[in-house]
Amino acid sequence: MPEIKLQSITDTINKDGSNEDSLKLIDSSLDKVSKEIITKLNENVFDSGNHVIMILRDLNNWKDVLNRLAFRSITAEKRNKILLDLNKYLNELSQIYDGKQKNASNLLDEENEDRLSEKNIIGVSPRISMIISLHSLKQKCENCISLSVNVLNDLKDYQNLKENAQNLIKKIDKFIDDIIAEWNSSFMGIGDEIPKVGTDLVEIDKKTGFLKVNFSEKLFQLIQDSRLLTEYGYQNKIEEELIKANEEGKKILKNAISMKQTANFYNGLSTQVIPSQKPMLVKCAKEFESNLTYATQKFKSKVHHSKCPGSHSWSSVPSVS
Repeated sequence: MPEIKLQSITDTINKDGSNEDSLKLIDSSLDKVSKEIITKLNENVFDSGNHVIMILRDLNNWKDVLNRLAFRSITAEKRNKILLDLNKYLNELSQIYDGKQKNASNLLDEENEDRLSEKNIIGVSPRISMIISLHSLKQKCENCISLSVNVLNDLKDYQNLKENAQNLIKKIDKFIDDIIAEWNSSFMGIGDEIPKVGTDLVEIDKKTGFLKVNFSEKLFQLIQDSRLLTEYGYQNKIEEELIKANEEGKKILKNAISMKQTANFYNGLSTQVIPSQKPMLVKCAKEFESNLTYATQKFKSKVHHSKCPGSHSWSSVPSVS
């Protein structure tokens, strides 16, 4: 922002006894500075060609100048153009919301819990993905208000824009609440899928011969989804039953992932070994099966003699390698 050289003006006033001439000199100097400020505003903000949100961010750096009545008046036309562009942007956000709401039922109906796969260990479920998307949309609406309130609030149509943005935020909040309620319902009873005391942690499927880890994919998904809901500030909307299941599941998650990786390796081993080498692995496979049975029985024995059998953790399980 240009600096006003007040000292030179003051010196001139002190030398000249004419108040009229002094006032003219002040007015002339202020007019020059005002023109310089407006030129800077036009070059760096109004005529920058940036997106309306970027323009508002830059304009907020000049809010102290715009608080002066003279500058508000001078920049009114330019700022009305920004307000018009901001209304268009808000309408685009509203259309995006309508599209999400229209397609939500189709998207969420496709979610089939029986089809959850191991990719969900690091993946995002459809409901949580929708919530994250809506949360981002809500933040954009909030930015429309927070970035404009100090630089456009004196304009005639500003209150209409503010009300429209607030109404859209309320709709998004309601939509998010509805999706979270559906999400809560979809995981009810998940506590029954937490590994119980005395159950085999990992076993060999008699029909397929593959290793099977007794930690449900649905529990993996609950832990992942709960983490994301917490990160986005919706932890207070998670049902107490699911919070408890999430905490219990996290205690054994690390070991469960490790066991699943080990199981995946052995289950896919047959496709990675050439036929002539398979007989050489028979002895190793039998030893592995024996060690696996021993490790499981040893764990079950420890749990059985524990003073607090209800608080067992998979951290007691010997590594399977």
